[in-house]
Amino acid sequence: MNRSIVRFLIAKLLLIEAALLVVPLIVALIYQEDAKVFASILGTMGILLFLGVLGTLFKPKNYHIYTKDLPGRQRHP
Repeated sequence: MNRSIVRFLIAKLLLIEAALLVVPLIVALIYQEDAKVFASILGTMGILLFLGVLGTLFKPKNYHIYTKDLPGRQRHP
């Protein structure tokens, strides 16, 4: 299994999730929620952005996803 591509794809998903948290942020602005709500949404966005950027800093050398060979498993051509 290519761990670097898995890490890279999970990091990309974290960045997408951080971007999608803009919607609840806008809803909280419309409904004039407390500062605690904004702090929790922005804190979550910050953590997701940090982990996502950290995971995408080192791009994988090989972009192929393949399975791990298990003993006794036959490969099909």
